[in-house]
Amino acid sequence: MTCALTTQNQLTAALSQIDCQARTIGAYGYGALAESGSIANMAVIAALAIFLCLFAFRLLLGYPLAGRDGFNVLCKMGIVLTLATAWPAWRSIAYDLVLDGPGQISHAIGATSMSSDTSSLFARLQAVDDGLVSLTQLGSGRANSVDSPDPDQGDISQGVTMTDKSALAAARATFLATSIGSAALVRIGAGLLLALAPLIAALLLFGETVGLFVGWTRALAFVALGSLVLTLLQTVQIAMLAPWLADVLTQRQSAVYTPAAPTELFILTLSSAGMIVGVLLILACVAFARFLRILPHVRSIRTWRTALQPLALRQPILPNQPLTSGNALRPANNGRHTAERKVATPLPLNGRGSPPSNGASVSGLGESFRRLSTAHERRDGAR
Repeated sequence: MTCALTTQNQLTAALSQIDCQARTIGAYGYGALAESGSIANMAVIAALAIFLCLFAFRLLLGYPLAGRDGFNVLCKMGIVLTLATAWPAWRSIAYDLVLDGPGQISHAIGATSMSSDTSSLFARLQAVDDGLVSLTQLGSGRANSVDSPDPDQGDISQGVTMTDKSALAAARATFLATSIGSAALVRIGAGLLLALAPLIAALLLFGETVGLFVGWTRALAFVALGSLVLTLLQTVQIAMLAPWLADVLTQRQSAVYTPAAPTELFILTLSSAGMIVGVLLILACVAFARFLRILPHVRSIRTWRTALQPLALRQPILPNQPLTSGNALRPANNGRHTAERKVATPLPLNGRGSPPSNGASVSGLGESFRRLSTAHERRDGAR
């Protein structure tokens, strides 16, 4: 597929070239990677072989399988083979949906709200650009001898407005950069992501790489939504700029002095650019909400629950410690605690307790040795 670029109607030619290149990259890139014998095709076959070998070893080693393990394996293999080899299926479920779906949806939305026709969107953008060129040629009338109520109006307006040269040039540059840059972002990005499908499909097989596959699908969702939203925002941009340009050009062709027109035009184009960039950033946050954390200090509920537990409840269980119901709530013992318990062990008071660990017998109360001495013996000794 060849994409011709003409020198006339520069904006329309650039947008058409971007759309054509996106379709070419998405279709021919996929065909090159999915072709039998290509590097991507061999990589997918190798990944499938490794995946089946690992699953077979798991069965041979006797690991238990859950009820849905076999079904999940079959689903993964079917998805990978469909994405990597079946171009008709891939074209129906992704290629046409990502590249043609946003235009059809925006046409349906615009037909009911703004009466916009997305097929002529490029021509309408080119008409706005032609109006900007005409206004740049005519200027605001400061440098020309036009009829004005005050002969010093031109000198006074220079202090409160931008000059014609800087404002009009910046306005047209902003308009062209926003229109071409945003279209290239979502359309060329969509073509590249669609072309990489045969290579990305193999990442779904393994748990360590499934995150890359999920990120790829999120990127596809972002470019598809971005194409839809960009078409609607460009329709809004045309609705703001086209009537304003028509009115200013009518005044300038009637030799009416419009000193504020350059500044107003620059503000309108700058606001439109900010609107488009801001909405695309919002869509990126929605599509990649799992990776772009709004609140980086917010952790999961499980982490908060662990942080709020007492320190004793978070003591790890030692490997040689018996697993009982109280181990999770009992702090680990150390030598100091054991020594304190040994010192504080009370001795039996009635003689019926168990003997101490060192083997020494302890007499009961009143059974210890006492000296035998009577009163008459003391008297006999005195004699």
